[in-house]
Amino acid sequence: MEKKIRTILFFICLLLFFIIAPLAVLYSQGYRFNLETKKITQTGGLFLKVVPSDAEVYINGELEEKTSFLFGSILIENLLPKTYKIEVKKEGYHPWQKSLEIKERQVTEVKNIVLVPKLPEFILLEKDVENFWFSPTKKKVVYKKINETGLWNLELFDIPTNTRRVILSQEKLKETDSDTQQNEELMDVKWSLNEERILVAELRSSSPFAVARVLEKTQKNKYFVIELAKTPAVLTSLDFLGENIKEVSFNPENSQEIFFIVSPKYPNNSSKKMGYLFRVDYSKKEIPRLVLTSKPELKTPLLPKEEHLITFIIFGGDIIWLADAGFLYKSNFDSGEILEVLNLKPHPVKEEVNYEIFMADISKIFLKEGDSLYYLDPELREFKKVSEKVSSLSFSPDLKKIIYFSDSEIWLFYLERLYDQPQREAQEKTLVGRWAEKINKCSWFTSHYLIFNTGNKIKVAETDDRDRINIIDLAEFNNPEIFLGENNKKLYILTNKNIVVASGLLP
Repeated sequence: MEKKIRTILFFICLLLFFIIAPLAVLYSQGYRFNLETKKITQTGGLFLKVVPSDAEVYINGELEEKTSFLFGSILIENLLPKTYKIEVKKEGYHPWQKSLEIKERQVTEVKNIVLVPKLPEFILLEKDVENFWFSPTKKKVVYKKINETGLWNLELFDIPTNTRRVILSQEKLKETDSDTQQNEELMDVKWSLNEERILVAELRSSSPFAVARVLEKTQKNKYFVIELAKTPAVLTSLDFLGENIKEVSFNPENSQEIFFIVSPKYPNNSSKKMGYLFRVDYSKKEIPRLVLTSKPELKTPLLPKEEHLITFIIFGGDIIWLADAGFLYKSNFDSGEILEVLNLKPHPVKEEVNYEIFMADISKIFLKEGDSLYYLDPELREFKKVSEKVSSLSFSPDLKKIIYFSDSEIWLFYLERLYDQPQREAQEKTLVGRWAEKINKCSWFTSHYLIFNTGNKIKVAETDDRDRINIIDLAEFNNPEIFLGENNKKLYILTNKNIVVASGLLP
């Protein structure tokens, strides 16, 4: 080959090198030519984490690949900046779909995708049941069952051992208590933290329209403590405490002790919801000890010398209580001494309104006032209204947010700033959805998914509101009452006086 030709080839190769090498470097750094914009742009990526694993991922209708078998995750790189339709599918499960924007030099993340089974198997657990109450660990359940005579039994079901036994019958209660009437059938149950005892309230009313949750809402109840560890179960009446007690609860550190509020009688205004907090060892039937009463002088002139208690909650070794002057206090568990005033600005307390305290820690406190919900701002130390129509609320398992719902809406309220996608600010609110049928109950399925029922339909919804929120219909039952048990892997449903259970909802 002549020298001239070799020289020409050399320079051609050199030219190609200077052209291709930068392109190769740019390509390796994620740069691509975008045919839509006719520009060179840097690509982005998509990271998904899916439960269960080994799911198929589709982008704009084309199969990309499967998530990893061990971790259920997938990273898809070199995606041009634009919006893609993402689908995650697995046989036997409802698909997950969302349109997500991919940005330059960024990875769009969805770390908490849960695929829900299409046809979960529901198994009949018990018949002729009117209500049920799970223990704190959700390994035991007490349910009220109608027996052959038309009276009720209170039965204990131990889930791990699959054993059942009657712990209280209406017939036995009538024998031991001459005041018990046949039409006094509404009850409520509270578990002790160690699951050795339950507190039972029998509604002292003949009205067929009396409301549930009688432990918190009604003063004219008859209370019993049942010791479950003994066979047969031992029943102890709390009649010795008098008639004007309310908000009865176990001492979380010693289930032989109970706390309760005594409401004094006011001649001119018997409707005042004030009271004093007492503590007693019910097994000894000793004289109750007054826990919260007039308080010592605190370093502020804003506080009156004496206040009455409206409601309370025992949390982390302290008593958190609302006083009639509108201040929320933290008091010593044993002595009742006030340790801290939690709100600097008093909250106006209303008569004839029920109050309830919800908290995850001392910086995450909510006050439910009738149907209204307030949040105690930890920086301003004053209550801020969250919503005027709230049926109930619950904290997420990771304690970073709450759900609250009314008859028609479900909302999220974020307790702290979240840096994971989608990012949230503290005290930000987002709407999950609105429904025409009444929302009866809403619970956390995981820290990023909800389970609830509207009318007869049981639904599961994610909380990621980018694009559309994925909401699926899990099942349909007549007027279902739902409860999640055993690490949320089993769903219990009370319908038509039957308890049915579905397992395998989560791996």
